[in-house]
Amino acid sequence: MRAPVGHHPGADHAGHKGQGGMIRRCVIWQNRHAEDQRLRAVVDRAHVA
Repeated sequence: MRAPVGHHPGADHAGHKGQGGMIRRCVIWQNRHAEDQRLRAVVDRAHVA
């Protein structure tokens, strides 16, 4: 079964408004943690795997 267009698998949001809020929170979190070297090391290791 295919996911509906624009639906992020595993995300529990209702409609576009909920999806927009989820994306907004994700972007804010990423921006706040952009300089975190420990997090960067984890992400870099995950990208190699």
